[in-house]
Amino acid sequence: MTLTDLVAMRGTFQLLAVLTLALVAWRRGGSPEKISAGVLLGVLLLDRFYHFILTGGKTIGFEGTYWQVDIGHVVIDVAALAIILAITLRANRIYPLCLTALQLITVASHFSRVITPVFEPGAFALMSLGPVYMQIATLGIGLASHMRHQRIHGAYRSWRASSVR
Repeated sequence: MTLTDLVAMRGTFQLLAVLTLALVAWRRGGSPEKISAGVLLGVLLLDRFYHFILTGGKTIGFEGTYWQVDIGHVVIDVAALAIILAITLRANRIYPLCLTALQLITVASHFSRVITPVFEPGAFALMSLGPVYMQIATLGIGLASHMRHQRIHGAYRSWRASSVR
């Protein structure tokens, strides 16, 4: 198997990793883990659906060139940022802060592409796709930490107490 083959299969690996995390989160995680996994899975599935619609049903994978901003991706990424930020502000966890920061990098990549006339496609691809892999790892670490904390200390609150009444 060559590097080109691995790159071509990255979407499949990514989907399997997120699906596995989602199944574990929905079985063993708290609400923040379940929602975060749902967001990551939702982004991947929405992306595939978007490309399916965009290509008239010819593909579900990404066929982009990274030479221009895709409004569909901007909408998906900004919606994901809004949900992850809401989790971060309310969850009794630290890792959602990392998920938010990584999603912010993805959203910033779209705006960087707009304001920078000479933005290398490889840099844009790395800035827009790279954080997804780090989000998968972050959610995995957060989920493992949650499960360890529950095993050692028992059940604990998923959400912070609200100071607004």
